[in-house]
Amino acid sequence: ISLATYYYRVYQRRYVAHTASSERQQRRDEEASTSGSEKSFDPYEVLGIARSGTAEDIQAAYRARMREYHPDKVAHLGEELQKLAHDKALEIQQAYRELVG
Repeated sequence: ISLATYYYRVYQRRYVAHTASSERQQRRDEEASTSGSEKSFDPYEVLGIARSGTAEDIQAAYRARMREYHPDKVAHLGEELQKLAHDKALEIQQAYRELVG
């Protein structure tokens, strides 16, 4: 039970941090849309690797990120955290496809 509590707290902290960063990002997006510039999707930033990363680096980063956010890993957590993990997993998969495909 203590391990489940630990994971719940970890994901809860990430959710709170993500929510706060999402609100900041939403404000930035609104400001960007009024100024005419548009923010683009950066797969390197999503995977957390340098632009000079090799194919092995990309694959390793993809696997590491998916271990964190795979929906099966958070199935026991609350619905909000499951949705967050699902959205993040989709974003990670999109970044991987852009870099590999």
